[in-house]
Amino acid sequence: MRKQLTVMTILFLFVSFSSFVFAADPIRIGYIGPLTGSVGLLGNEAMKGATLAAEQINAAGGLLGRQIKVYAADDKCNPAESVSATRKIITRDRVVATIGHVCSSATLAGMPINKQQKIPHVVETSTNPMITARAGKGGNKWLFRPNLPDDINAMVFAKMIVEIGGPKSSYLMVNDDWGRGVATSFKKVMEEHGGKVLSVDYYDEGETNFMSVLTKIKGLKPTSLFVSARTGSGVVIMKQFAELGMKMPVFNQGDMVNEQFVKLVGKDVAEGLIGSESWYPGIDRPMNKKFEQDYIARWGYDPIEPSAYGYVGVQLIAEAIRISKKATPAAIRDGLEKMDMDTISGHVKFDEHNQAWTWVVIAKITDGKVKVVKEVQVDRPAGYWEKWEKKLKK
Repeated sequence: MRKQLTVMTILFLFVSFSSFVFAADPIRIGYIGPLTGSVGLLGNEAMKGATLAAEQINAAGGLLGRQIKVYAADDKCNPAESVSATRKIITRDRVVATIGHVCSSATLAGMPINKQQKIPHVVETSTNPMITARAGKGGNKWLFRPNLPDDINAMVFAKMIVEIGGPKSSYLMVNDDWGRGVATSFKKVMEEHGGKVLSVDYYDEGETNFMSVLTKIKGLKPTSLFVSARTGSGVVIMKQFAELGMKMPVFNQGDMVNEQFVKLVGKDVAEGLIGSESWYPGIDRPMNKKFEQDYIARWGYDPIEPSAYGYVGVQLIAEAIRISKKATPAAIRDGLEKMDMDTISGHVKFDEHNQAWTWVVIAKITDGKVKVVKEVQVDRPAGYWEKWEKKLKK
């Protein structure tokens, strides 16, 4: 009898301890993005945004009696690295959902792994239209994007480039899925509004010598220069732009209009630069002001677009868990499908291709500060997905 009681007592203690460990186990969310290399600044900013969101949720009591923990993997803005980083964070860290990647090529490479492993993924800042053309109804029900694709940004920003920058533009684009997609989308819209693209040149991420291509562009005498560049490459381009005495207005699709960029190139070089993204600091809404205050209090400087989308990504996954009342991958995916939530990046409600329709934000660097000059709420154009479905069938 005594021996039986001892066995029962041990069994009871084991079950109780196991239950305690399970309850204490954090909800594991993975961030995949460039943490090193020429785009490392952006990935680290996204990770800081994700960390802030997790800390705030945990301080408010967590989810389902558990805390959130964010794990990170470095994709170096490289498709091959993205595949291995996605596999690693899913198998090694046992995450139930992922957010990331900064770079569209990395997202396109990594998203089949999420589908294969049945792990939901919330896109951070990647904007190539093919991402959500292939998501939801497009075949990959595990991927969701809260920010707008490049061809939608072009509807607003390309028209503005013609209006403000004049009819003749030269393009300097990063040579990846994002840069090529930007060039195609913007050229089409600019020409529809009376603009003419004099030249389209591509560079590799991490390139450091732009003198030759900028000299060629200068000789064409465009009325504007349109650059797709992330912060690091944008700094190099604009320093050499200034060295050559180039004066035409510069427009950026990417991550050049931010506080770090101004510090790196100086106020005079950055002055007047106009950019388009799905988020900038300075949006005049209480939710956005609080996020910026909280971010500055936590990290000591202003957030940039990846910071905001790292934050939003964790918030969306947390809300999906609240909706489904479970923290399993399938439950999170189901919760994301039912999402209907106001965020700092606009109202997020995913359509049949798991794309949210939010806003295009235009900002300008004035006297060293980022100033939001325009916000345009975008509704899905008629026939948008039908157009992409036809392209996918070709």
